[in-house]
Amino acid sequence: MTTIENLILVLSLGAMVLFTFIAVCLRGLYTHAGCEWASRMMGHLEWSEPTVRLLVLWVTFIGASAATREGSHIRIDLAAVLTPKRLAPIREMLLAIGAAVVCGIMSVVSLDYLRIEMEMGKPFFWGIPSWTTRIILPAGFGLIAVRFLLHAAQRVFRRAGGPPF
Repeated sequence: MTTIENLILVLSLGAMVLFTFIAVCLRGLYTHAGCEWASRMMGHLEWSEPTVRLLVLWVTFIGASAATREGSHIRIDLAAVLTPKRLAPIREMLLAIGAAVVCGIMSVVSLDYLRIEMEMGKPFFWGIPSWTTRIILPAGFGLIAVRFLLHAAQRVFRRAGGPPF
């Protein structure tokens, strides 16, 4: 799973940089050098900007999932300051469960959004239904929720003296 996530991240980031670089170069050639062919090429690449915006969404969720897997996600943790060190494992378990619940709720809400997209039936481009491109929303939130639950379970097993997985 780690290899697949990393591969998707690298390919997506590479595509985002490439598509954006080409669009900027073509726009510059047309605007500053008056190259008509650059304008025609931009017309053929009209799909690149929406694709880059979509890839940003995918990279965000896959990156957040990878960060959660590694335990290097963003933390705003007032509880760490307010609780004694000896309660840290319990605090971490409760925070992981809370984060999993929030991500689970967001996954369900995202499924509702996806249903609305399905009903609208609007294509993204090349006849691809727009809802298929946004499947990352419920899937990403769901995967992050599962990873938080795994972190909570690890805390429970470590506390109980069982084998961490």
